[in-house]
Amino acid sequence: SPPGESPPRSVARLVVHHEGRSHPDFARACVAAGEARGVACVEVVDVLREPQAATGRILSWSKASGVKSPRKGTHFALSTTDAACVTTEGGPSGNGGSVPKPTLVRRRTRGGSSATALASEVVALAAIGVGNEGGSHAL
Repeated sequence: SPPGESPPRSVARLVVHHEGRSHPDFARACVAAGEARGVACVEVVDVLREPQAATGRILSWSKASGVKSPRKGTHFALSTTDAACVTTEGGPSGNGGSVPKPTLVRRRTRGGSSATALASEVVALAAIGVGNEGGSHAL
């Protein structure tokens, strides 16, 4: 840097959230672009509407089985690459209440954060809102 100017800031970690299933080339392109700009760690995650098979049937996640409303912020690993998280509140309890469907977070890049850590970050992003969108991860 020239005298009197700040040195360029380096970014230690960048997480790219892709809504829906991303193309395999997308993660590779994000990592390459980040590395070319000096980002130390680039992670790519797909944020998907939870497929019923991932948690619903396995965990009996339904009103009929007694799950009234999983708490907003609940998150847990399904595998080393997948985690589920709840980013919305359920409806009023009782027969007419709704059970929120978890969001599936799928890690597309190797290394870096665990699937559970990435899911907890999605919960935080949904809670704070991004760009005045009211939390675009709140599916």
